[in-house]
Order: sequence, then structure tokens, then C-alpha cells
Amino acid sequence: MPKRDAPFPETRWSLVGRAAFGSGEVRQNALSEFLGLYFAALHRFLVTGMKINRDKAEDLLQDFMLSKVIAGGLLSAADPQRGRFRNLLIKALRNYTISELRRAKTETALVESREELSEFVADQVSLEDLLQSLWAQQVLSTAVDLLEQECRDRCRDDIWQVFRLRLADPALRGEEPVGYEAMVERLGIDSPRRAINLLTTGGRMFKRHLETVIMSYAGPGADLQAELRDLRKIVSGEGMSLVWGIPKDA
Repeated sequence: MPKRDAPFPETRWSLVGRAAFGSGEVRQNALSEFLGLYFAALHRFLVTGMKINRDKAEDLLQDFMLSKVIAGGLLSAADPQRGRFRNLLIKALRNYTISELRRAKTETALVESREELSEFVADQVSLEDLLQSLWAQQVLSTAVDLLEQECRDRCRDDIWQVFRLRLADPALRGEEPVGYEAMVERLGIDSPRRAINLLTTGGRMFKRHLETVIMSYAGPGADLQAELRDLRKIVSGEGMSLVWGIPKDA
């Protein structure tokens, strides 16, 4: 079984199409791959966002996949022109979970630290915020990984280290940004101005990777600038600096 804390995967529309409209072995294989990709991320959403205990979340998710995804035709409603696939999937899972909680005789035992189901149902905005936060974290992490790999391939560890210490680690790990004077001593760079130039170069490289990752999630025909605006609305602080891809003080 996949790791339960895995992030949301990129939307592979061809896979979704085969799982929704394929026949025979083609559909069976596509469904199997789909379940492997999304089970862990959806389980994390139930546990982290909806406060379901882990074992019950696994049971609910298995039932959801069987009744709504495999037998219910949920994937046939997915359309890259009609909105983000992750939103469709999460909303369907959330509605299914709430419905099951309403029907269950022991519903209060399924939800940790919640006394009334009405309070649980009303907490819609925070669940959407969680989904967006998980998505933003994954987008930024993937783009950073791609930048690191490119720097290694090009033998430009200087660019990567400056970018990591100044932007990536503060945004993704909560570490303090390393000052330019400290980078000169720590990395053997000629001058603070040289460190700033390296960071600017890394920022431009990162932005290119970020746009690629965003479009892989958004699907064909998506508005890149609108997606970037959404991402900037979600993140803040050092994360915002990372989204812009350039140092504020360069």
C-alpha cells in the first residue's frame, strides 16, 4: 500500500480517461494505477482535514473508491475544461464521508475532538484551504526538486546551494534564510553581489520549472497566469518569495 502521508499526484488526464471510459483489461489496469496514485493522498485528507481516525479513514476510503470511483462512474464527470480534478475528487469524498457519518449510529466516535456533526459539516472552508495548501506544498516541492536536478546535471551546485539556503529551505522547512555575507564564507563565493546574482539566476530557472509543474496539474487549456495567481494567494511569507522565484532584496 502507498505511504499514507503522500501528497496529491499530478493529474494524468490520459489515465483518468482510461479509468473512466476504457473497457476490459485497459480499464482494470487504469483503475488499479489510479487507486495506487490517489489512495494515500485522499487518506491523508481524511485524517488531517476531516479528523477521521486512521483505521476508519482507510475503511471509508476503500468504500468510496469501490462505490463512487469503480462502480459509480465518478471519473466520467472529470473534464479538464470544467475545473481542477483534485477539487472534484475531494468534494466527492467529503460529501460521501459526511453522508456516511450521518448514517452511522456511532458517528460521533468516528470524528476526533468534535461533539456535533453540524459543526463538522459547517467546516467547509477550512477543508478547502487544507486541500489548496497540500497542493501548493506539492507544487513548490516538485519544482524545487526539478531545479536541484537541473543544477546537478549542469554542474552548477553554486546556484543550487544559494537558492536552497536563501529561498527553498526557509519556504519548505521553516529555516531562517542565510544572509549573503554568511554565504560568502560558507560557500566560498567571491562576494555578496555574486551570491545575489546566483540567486537571481536560480530564481529564473525555478520559475520555469514551477510553470511546468503547475501546467502538469492544471491540464490542457489552463490559464497559467490564473494558476500562478491562485498559488500566490495560497502561500505567504517565505513561500511567497519562493513563488516569485527571485529574491526580494536582490
